[in-house]
Amino acid sequence: MDRVYFHNFSYFDGIFILRILSTMEEIKRPIIRDNRLIQIPFKFDKTGMIYFHDSYLLLPESLDKLGKSFKVDNKGIFPIFFLNEPNLDWEYSGKLPEYKYFHNLSHPEYLQYKLKYLNKNLNLKEELVKYCEQDVVTLYQVINQFSKEIFKVFKVDIIKYPTLSSVAFAIYRTNYMSSEIIPLVEGEI
Repeated sequence: MDRVYFHNFSYFDGIFILRILSTMEEIKRPIIRDNRLIQIPFKFDKTGMIYFHDSYLLLPESLDKLGKSFKVDNKGIFPIFFLNEPNLDWEYSGKLPEYKYFHNLSHPEYLQYKLKYLNKNLNLKEELVKYCEQDVVTLYQVINQFSKEIFKVFKVDIIKYPTLSSVAFAIYRTNYMSSEIIPLVEGEI
């Protein structure tokens, strides 16, 4: 039983992945709450299961900020808005796109990054692959460190819980609840 995390899966990649998985082996019923994909269980072979999760539901912050907060390899730099250009040639190799095509990058950071391309072209496809690979590394390091910290302090395995609220509830039940009974409050409060 493996977990695969995508950052902002519920609002972005999830529907594409769900569409592809539904044409393959046996997809189990996805868990959806408030129009957000919480989990997609996917069965392959006879015994294999993969659960797709949204790491944003565990750590609701941008991947860039998470990388900085957890002091792990930072998310890469890429002119993400350049991909929206009409008639974009995916084989583009040329001058670094203007500052307006970058997201979450200060102008001084852009100028520093631009120095890398003084005497060379930006190869769009190569840079996009590097950017995506760095996202995967950053997300893995963040999830791994978060998991270790929660287990070290609270002895709770975050892998069993798809959302931050479910992790918090598990921490409460495991460490602070005096009995197995959760009282129900009735009437007006």
